[in-house]
Amino acid sequence: MDQSVRILLVEDLPADVELNKREIIKVLPSCVFKQVETRKDFLHALDTFKPEVIVSDFSMPHFDGLSALKLTLEKSDIIPFILCTGSINEDTAVECMKQGAADYVIKEHNKRLGASVASALELRANLIQKKINLEKENSRRLDQQTLFDLTTKLLFASSINQIDQIFFNAAIQLLPHSILILSKTNHQTGFGRLSMLYGADPYLRWLKKIFKTDPFSFQTPLGSEATQNLIYNQSKLLHIKGGINALTDNEISGKISKLIEKALKVKFTYHIGISESNVYRGGLTVLARKKLEKDKVELIEIIIKQVSQALEKLEALEDAKQKEDRLQRLLNLSQLKSSTMQEFLEQALDEVIAATHSKIGFICRYHSASQLVEVLCWSKSVMSNCKIEDLVKEYHLDQTGIWGEAIRQKKVLLINDFPAPHPEKKGYPSGHVAIQKLLVLPFYENNLVNGVVAVGNKESDYHHSDIEQLTLMMDSIYKWIKQKEAEQVLFQRKEQLRNILELSPIGTARCNKQGILLESNHAFNSIFGLPEYSEINNFDCFNEIFFDKKELSMLLDKGLIKTEKTILFSQLNELFHWVSENSGSSELEINAKAVRIKPESEELEYIIQAQDITERKKWIEQKMILSIQCPTK
Repeated sequence: MDQSVRILLVEDLPADVELNKREIIKVLPSCVFKQVETRKDFLHALDTFKPEVIVSDFSMPHFDGLSALKLTLEKSDIIPFILCTGSINEDTAVECMKQGAADYVIKEHNKRLGASVASALELRANLIQKKINLEKENSRRLDQQTLFDLTTKLLFASSINQIDQIFFNAAIQLLPHSILILSKTNHQTGFGRLSMLYGADPYLRWLKKIFKTDPFSFQTPLGSEATQNLIYNQSKLLHIKGGINALTDNEISGKISKLIEKALKVKFTYHIGISESNVYRGGLTVLARKKLEKDKVELIEIIIKQVSQALEKLEALEDAKQKEDRLQRLLNLSQLKSSTMQEFLEQALDEVIAATHSKIGFICRYHSASQLVEVLCWSKSVMSNCKIEDLVKEYHLDQTGIWGEAIRQKKVLLINDFPAPHPEKKGYPSGHVAIQKLLVLPFYENNLVNGVVAVGNKESDYHHSDIEQLTLMMDSIYKWIKQKEAEQVLFQRKEQLRNILELSPIGTARCNKQGILLESNHAFNSIFGLPEYSEINNFDCFNEIFFDKKELSMLLDKGLIKTEKTILFSQLNELFHWVSENSGSSELEINAKAVRIKPESEELEYIIQAQDITERKKWIEQKMILSIQCPTK
């Protein structure tokens, strides 16, 4: 035999002890013996000597074979127990066999003892193998049950955090003797951060001392070996041959890595990535004390595939839900009732924050000529969350922090780990320390950045779906802003034109295509003696007052006429039943022009101007009379 066999002899007579040794050595030359004769020594030998076979006398002054058999069976069911005695009858021997003895040898036939021990060792080997097979079968059954439970739970998972917890609990059941680390990785920054930890609780204080920080706040980039393998083999459990040092791309030095591995008794480092829509989002690191069995590796890979499918399914459901929510939010925007632009912006920002599940947000307008960023509105939570005491309405672009980078670089900024180092995060105010996540979206006009909308501190990570949501909503908001600004400008111009017309000495009126008066200015009303503030019904500018058939035809065909008319006010009084201050007649200069109501419409209205030229004509006539009476010499 390659190894010495440990045989415990329970015997009080030295001569019998030597006789038993001699017979056993004949068959098994490589043996180690230990002899005891009391209960106390027997129990101690079971714990320290760890015998592979026990040979015991049946009857001794201080102990007996039957008691030794019972104690052995209580300790282990794979240690063969052989009775070797001269004081046992057949019935007692059979009873001992029934109670669990492997064999019995009568001292008179002691030559059988060596063969009996050899048979007992074979029996022990069979029992061990049977036990191993049973344990494997039980383990396989438990693993299958774990897989079934995981599959069932994943069907009802409603968040990424739930999926992570279900997966990690399944990994613990599969690998209870390993140290397990679930990491979450921001694929934009390439940094991974510990999310869940199992099996390292006794070492946490020591690890905090080594890294001078809590392991849960420790961030590290994926190592070169991990980068090359994990991203492109996300469903494979890979053995990282360089250990912790290679996994962290030398972020944890080789010396400290070896120290950690020695302290944790780690001999094998494995990692398997979790993908979501073909994007590496983290993974499971296994620090194992022995090489993982093939069936465990395969099972973990199956589980990872199911987890990835669950994440994709959840993402699809979330996407569908977000699309529905997006439509609802857009509908809400279109139905906002606001009396002022500021009120609309505040209501719209509330919708944006709710749609992206954020906690803070603001909308800014950028004036490229002056490089000033004007804060149009921001959520009340910005003041408390970002520890801002005074509301500043304008910033120069150079004074803005990372949210100004969206203007400078003309691109969307999405940062899911704001406290971590970031190449684009420079010059931001100290108040921003309360920001954990940030999404900044520029909006454009004629390919120029016209402003930004920003949201922050979402519970989960921001994704491209949030960018799409924000883009659609901001497009509607900005169109509304531009529309309101255009309406305001148009209103101001209309008011200016109305005031100009009202102050003009030339009478001006607007009538429909039938010639019915729609509105008129003070000068027009004064010329015709119309009431200033009462509604004028059926005042027919075409037929009753101004134009004959030829002129009317010219207006309707060519859209323009210019003429002079004599108006009899007494006739007006009879036709329209009001009394004019002027009961005589006036000479009027009339201009009329057709105008289209809308650019895309053929429907016309008519603008009519009337100017009283009675006095001017009198002056011209007087001048002519004077020139006749006083001819030039």
